Amino acid sequence: MSLKQRAIQKEVNKNLAQKRVQKPPAINNIGILYEKDQVNIAGLRQSLVKQFKLNNDAINCLSFAEQIKTENVGVFTRKSFSFLGKLKTQSAAQPFLEKKYDLLINYFNQDRQELLFVSSRVKTTLRIGFQLDEKRLNDLEVLVSLDEHELFTQELVKYLKIIK
Repeated sequence: MSLKQRAIQKEVNKNLAQKRVQKPPAINNIGILYEKDQVNIAGLRQSLVKQFKLNNDAINCLSFAEQIKTENVGVFTRKSFSFLGKLKTQSAAQPFLEKKYDLLINYFNQDRQELLFVSSRVKTTLRIGFQLDEKRLNDLEVLVSLDEHELFTQELVKYLKIIK
């Protein structure tokens, strides 16, 4: 593990130690964090808009990619982090982190330090995602495959009704 990765992991541990579980409010805005190369997020967005009766603007997405030629809006890479594991101010992740979400969906199933870092920094009352080695990240884990958008959304709605 590189020095940069260790610094990122240290920041993740610090952020997760401060995490507090809260009762979820009404869902008016949703953040989705995902790995660009693993999933096409359009189907999930469509399903969430339909289930929660939200407009498209109420759902913000941020993706991680191993490599891209230029930093796109809504896409961050390893280069978005400084040598000491801090997020650079011009990173595409900054606007995503400045907003507060009623629900954050961690739509990835691998423990990537960069995704864990951003997720642990997001201001949200509830984090829902897939089963990861880092058990402290998600408040609720949905056990479906990444390409089953409809099933994921149905399970999400079902569990939200139970915990409210």
